[in-house]
Amino acid sequence: MHSGRLHPKQWAEDCRLFDPVKWLAMGFRPSPSYFYSFRKRLGTHLRSWNQQILDRAVAEGWTQGDEASIDGTFVAALGSRHRLLKAETLARRVEALRTATAADGRAAGAPATTVCGNPAGGGTATASGGVTATGEPGAAPRVESAAPRRPYWMATTPAGRRRQLYRYRQAQDRLDGLLEHHARRESHKSKSRRRSADQVRIAPSEPEAALGRDKLKTFRPLYNIHLASDLDTPLILDYQVHATTSDAGLFIPTVQAMKRSLGHEPRRALVDGIYATAANLAYAAEHGITIYAPVGKEPVGKEPVGKEPVGKEPVGKEPVGKEPVGKEPVGKESVG
Repeated sequence: MHSGRLHPKQWAEDCRLFDPVKWLAMGFRPSPSYFYSFRKRLGTHLRSWNQQILDRAVAEGWTQGDEASIDGTFVAALGSRHRLLKAETLARRVEALRTATAADGRAAGAPATTVCGNPAGGGTATASGGVTATGEPGAAPRVESAAPRRPYWMATTPAGRRRQLYRYRQAQDRLDGLLEHHARRESHKSKSRRRSADQVRIAPSEPEAALGRDKLKTFRPLYNIHLASDLDTPLILDYQVHATTSDAGLFIPTVQAMKRSLGHEPRRALVDGIYATAANLAYAAEHGITIYAPVGKEPVGKEPVGKEPVGKEPVGKEPVGKEPVGKEPVGKESVG
């Protein structure tokens, strides 16, 4: 995982190919399904393991958790950025998956296909009772209609299609909520500035991820990893994962989570300028937290106070390009 190999199938390959992993696994070669179940069990223990390290560090006096640096970073989700769907396309795919899974259920309940000779005409019987060819001379063979071609995006097995339908239904519920939020937000704008609902998309393979631009300005599904790092040690005092594209509104939940893990809130917090809002400053003042954040810049387009406007003639000075008052023009003869 430290090398960026996050898929359980890759972990199974590492147990066969990489010597350090083979040594760690003591020669065992678990199957990919074992690592899939291991990943499910692992997530429930991560926070408790981090809590054990924090308790040990506080007990030994390495840190008290009074000073923390709070910031978030974007991490790409596993969902593809090339397969973002809008509501209409997602609804069509859900309907196609429902039809396919229903057909899979009927096929599973039908008797097995038997091939035998037709005593009457010498043809071959099928599971549906049809005859593909007859033994009558001159009779043209009758072929049953072929099954419809599977779309490129649909899973190849019945079990895979059932799992895909479950994920797509989750994506549809998530997209309905996003569309409601989009409608409420756009209703406060003028008609000329409203965005179409078709611009609201979702990643069907990972519907809980937010869509936004990462550090490289690439539009993709992503998560916001919010960290509270200790300033005295390399310890992580708290961590959270949010499906959002902004750090706004995450300061207070992070501080409250630190109180649950450490027993108290930090006394000093180093944050970015986006955290220096009125709500966060009021909360910090009420709970005795000192916030260190960068000072905002002067508004763009306004002239700085106490300085002369750029591009305008200074007051009390003669305009450039005009003859000075009371002096004779240069290059002209004086009168008289």
